[in-house]
Amino acid sequence: MGRRGRSACPTTRATSTRWTSGSGIGLKNEAKLNPGLVSGIVTTTPPTPNDVATQIQQMRSLVQQNVDFIVSTLGSPTALNGVIDQAASKNIPVISLLGQSTDKNAVNLQPNPIQLGYYGAKGLLTAMGTGTGTVLIVDGIPGLSIDTDILKGAQQVFKACGTNVVGTVVGKFDSTIAKTQVLTFLSAHPGKIDGVFQVSDMAPGVFSAFHQVGRPVPPVDDIGAPAASLVYWKANQANGYKGSGVAIPAIKDGTYSMAAALAMLQGHGVKITDIPYAPPVIDNASLSQWIEPGWTQSTNALGDGPPCSVQITPLLKTYFTTTPTVKSAC
Repeated sequence: MGRRGRSACPTTRATSTRWTSGSGIGLKNEAKLNPGLVSGIVTTTPPTPNDVATQIQQMRSLVQQNVDFIVSTLGSPTALNGVIDQAASKNIPVISLLGQSTDKNAVNLQPNPIQLGYYGAKGLLTAMGTGTGTVLIVDGIPGLSIDTDILKGAQQVFKACGTNVVGTVVGKFDSTIAKTQVLTFLSAHPGKIDGVFQVSDMAPGVFSAFHQVGRPVPPVDDIGAPAASLVYWKANQANGYKGSGVAIPAIKDGTYSMAAALAMLQGHGVKITDIPYAPPVIDNASLSQWIEPGWTQSTNALGDGPPCSVQITPLLKTYFTTTPTVKSAC
């Protein structure tokens, strides 16, 4: 279903809830490329990623402040539909960043989550050298839409290749929790693990768990491309470690979100409510392009990759009913 934002106006106020620092940088960078269109950015963040009640309160407050649009990483695909509809009643567009809202008044913007799982699983099996080995799955937050879709894409690959999934643990997108859960699993399963599929951002905890019990670190897919796991991958290549990666470039998420919101505010309606992009794949040849100088295994950041690994302008031309005049770097 297509939708249009407000008519063009001299200045706009953007807001975002629960973005990463990288997404915030992307929003600001895109605003600078379009001077005079954004007068301010309001930031709100709930205390935990799935604190839906607080997020609803924060979004209601933003609607009452009459912001021009909202960019939010929604804690639930359905629970925030009411506040999204409240925003729509005031003609405030809502972009659901890195999550799938079921509300017809939200525009979903994220890397294609099925492809994240597909390429993550494909890269993992390639690194393993066989599709028939044993794989442990480290889930994020069950029920979160992007988590569900990533697993769906991965499981299609595992099923097609006859991969033996020996177990699933829940890491809640937290490396410390993931490490504890993997340690518990390994203590009860002394058999060989040929690979670990983690939904996103928990690879360092997986590495640490295998090191702690003195077992060889198997290939671990790297969805999200956090600095710590990219650096580990590069540092251990000479020791035989084989990695793979699919990026969720946070800065580019923010850039694309701001560009799409400004296009809606200028009256360029989107054709459909889902406007995804193909996630960039990282391999041995491109790994160095995703690691910033000075990064270590303690760096808390996400790889953003080459400048045009996600091309924003062609995406706007594809998804909008008329060609937006919004400027973007790529």
